[in-house]
Amino acid sequence: MELLVHSGDEYVESFEPESLAILTYAKLAKVPISTTSSCLPWRTPSGQFPVLRHGDTVVQKDIFNYFKSQGYSLDDVLTAKQTAEAFTYKTSVRDALHKALLYSRWLDADNYSNFTRKWYGNKLPFPLTIFLPHMKHRSIQSKLRNQCTPDLTPEAFHNLIIASARECLNALSIILGEQLYFFGDKPSSLDAVVYGYLENLIQYKLPGNNSLQGHVYCCNNLLQFCQRIRNQFYPHCKTGSSGAGDELAVSNWKPALWVSVATTTALLLFQMYRVSLSPSQPRKPNNDSDLENYIQ
Repeated sequence: MELLVHSGDEYVESFEPESLAILTYAKLAKVPISTTSSCLPWRTPSGQFPVLRHGDTVVQKDIFNYFKSQGYSLDDVLTAKQTAEAFTYKTSVRDALHKALLYSRWLDADNYSNFTRKWYGNKLPFPLTIFLPHMKHRSIQSKLRNQCTPDLTPEAFHNLIIASARECLNALSIILGEQLYFFGDKPSSLDAVVYGYLENLIQYKLPGNNSLQGHVYCCNNLLQFCQRIRNQFYPHCKTGSSGAGDELAVSNWKPALWVSVATTTALLLFQMYRVSLSPSQPRKPNNDSDLENYIQ
């Protein structure tokens, strides 16, 4: 089985929480997989990560259940009641924490300009560094704002997202208590999902609004939960950025930007030079149809 996940860095194995959740599930369940990573959306059928390939089978929507069908299930140890609870909790995490992560990374102007855009800028090849982060920003912006009701201002919508995420974190902290995992001494799919989202939330000190991370740091058992899994399965990942996430994002940004500008300028000058050497000039448009072709 081959798993394609979103790229990560020295702080998280994957910058995309669902990718990290699937990776963690595979490690907890000892699924024999080979893993590759990428930031390029066209590497996947739908433009979303992660994607599992097993022979001629391509799975993206429900990888957990596919692992279970292949004999790698973490939830077989759960009772029927616990299975239902795990489903409810996973749904809550994927709704509340997912929205909060998207908002903080892509809609908070300071975080987007000084962290997220630069993070992707360091990961993508030229010329994708110029337009792909902007395209993703517009897409996520549109997606979240479509969920905002007309009676809510952008500020009120943001406050609602943060409040929902805090409630989710409080509930997770209460459920976990002093246990190793959410249902006792053995892990479940819920542990994998929670880790995927929490790790992406706590590992970067964002330059803008980052109040949700501060809330997680008040839930000491959630921090210890993440640390245990990180130490066991991702010992190469650094613990907490303490601002290093900003350093990572900024480190190569200026050189990459200057290279992009210089290359683009050179290409434009070359094209202008070729046009200047052309012996013939395009005829002027005589009507609207000609004008459209002339512009193209």
